[in-house]
Amino acid sequence: MALSGFNTSAPSVFTSENYAIWSVKMMSYLKAFSLWEAMEIGEEPVQRHANPTLAQIRQFEEDKAKSLLSRFMQNPTQTHFAAAKRVLRYIRGTVECRLKFTRKDCHDLIGYSDNDWAEDTDDSKSTRGYCFSFGSGIFSWNSKKQEVVAQSSAEVEYIAAAAATNHAIWLRKVLQDLGFEQVKGTILFIDNKSAISIAQNPVQYGRTKHIKVKYHAIRDAIKYEKIEVKHCGTDIQLADIFTKSLGKDKFMFLRSELRICSLNTKEVC
Repeated sequence: MALSGFNTSAPSVFTSENYAIWSVKMMSYLKAFSLWEAMEIGEEPVQRHANPTLAQIRQFEEDKAKSLLSRFMQNPTQTHFAAAKRVLRYIRGTVECRLKFTRKDCHDLIGYSDNDWAEDTDDSKSTRGYCFSFGSGIFSWNSKKQEVVAQSSAEVEYIAAAAATNHAIWLRKVLQDLGFEQVKGTILFIDNKSAISIAQNPVQYGRTKHIKVKYHAIRDAIKYEKIEVKHCGTDIQLADIFTKSLGKDKFMFLRSELRICSLNTKEVC
């Protein structure tokens, strides 16, 4: 499905003349699928029938970029326009990229949770990210700015882990209905040992007693063996790609670990 007169091929070089035309066509295309409104307010678009071009536009590594750009929709500047151009260039260069799934006997749900700390210098709020794999690849993910200001890196990681735990519990129920009941606790990888200690120890420390009660639900999930938190190194934390801008080498490494491959090359995933 495509709009009349819409050409998916972009010019080899973006200039002030041809970029404006192509970007307007892209916006029209997104509006045709009712995706533009969702992007403006930063919400997840309604699920549609799969189609290669739409799948490319909605690839999950773009979620972080869209989330950041949507914060400046009211009064954008040239800096924000330049950032939008870079996102569109990335989309153009990854048209052939797809999530790759292969047959695998392992049916364990595994999660990764991460958070930056006070990346936004305007309000000191952090951006959380988590993702879950089942079988051979990632199938569920989230990137969102947190509502509260955390006072330490441990606290911000703990809050992110609580959000990931809630999602994991819901996914466990869905998988059970589909015939893939998770007998063991879902492993949730976190790269902050202090946050893991807070989650595993129900004692109210003096420095953590101010944390809202709703975030402590992760302790019950651990107690009733629905969740098992484990430490992983920052260099292999897959959720890191959803929380902040990364250097090219690390970004490409994590993208590969998320099993995103190009159809034009025989990549090993």
